[in-house]
Amino acid sequence: MIPFDDYIAIDWSGSKAVLSPGIAVAKAFKDDSQVLLISPPEKEWSRARVAEWLILQAAGSKRLLVGIDSNLGYSASLVHKYLPHLQTAHELWALIEKTCHQESNFYAHAFWRESLFRDAFWIEGKKPLHFPVTRRLTELGCIDQHRGYPENPFKLIGAKQVGKGGLAAMRMAHFLKEQLQEKIAFWPFDSQEHCNEATIVILEIYPRLFLREANHGLSKVRDIKKLKELLLFYKSTTPSHSKINDHCADALIAAAGMRHWIHESNDSLNLEQCSATFVKQLRIEGWILGVSLPVESKRS
Repeated sequence: MIPFDDYIAIDWSGSKAVLSPGIAVAKAFKDDSQVLLISPPEKEWSRARVAEWLILQAAGSKRLLVGIDSNLGYSASLVHKYLPHLQTAHELWALIEKTCHQESNFYAHAFWRESLFRDAFWIEGKKPLHFPVTRRLTELGCIDQHRGYPENPFKLIGAKQVGKGGLAAMRMAHFLKEQLQEKIAFWPFDSQEHCNEATIVILEIYPRLFLREANHGLSKVRDIKKLKELLLFYKSTTPSHSKINDHCADALIAAAGMRHWIHESNDSLNLEQCSATFVKQLRIEGWILGVSLPVESKRS
């Protein structure tokens, strides 16, 4: 894939609140070891403000790879249970937006309460008998490769749940596509040609993967010394901060990890050698950057 100039990592949140301390944005540069936090336009970021900021970046001359800590698709087998003819996640994003268009800041309460998919979600109470639902290939790969244990995106309960953020991210993806058209692409949902031509390419990241790769345990990173140690693993630095929370640390480490992974891997975003069947599944499910593609995905 055509190289990128900057790498943006977004630690995301599905919180109902408009402004969220759980959102953080960091940037790594192609030819500079520094990784910087991007200050929010208000005290804290909102999802809508993140979208506005990305639109502004698309007006520039730099080509950006943007990683968002959120799923952008669901298991193909489960999606086809409800939508048998769906071909790509873009169609799912449009459905989520249509269902939730009256909710601001990309919140998606209506989708898990009123859509065809409502019975698949774990919303409250004890774990339903149908849970866990089918996982995506990339989640299974992440677990099998000992890169982390991603939460199931259909779980919407508990402190570690990521499902609400995933729905919000899919609404934002639909919005950005409508606003930016050909200037934006989503990997692996869009073609290689489109991803090469776009100013911004968005994909899924899992910050815990980059922390594990740097030999960090399960604890959250909340102090500058530990943050700088982990960044050194990725040959990166960051200016001194008076204080830092785990969301900012995740974004900084993920941005450094994205840059490192793309530079060190042999074009890990190239799907041209993968089978048509595998790529078709990825167009619905998505893939986490840093999870190796399975050998069986290659064309024989």
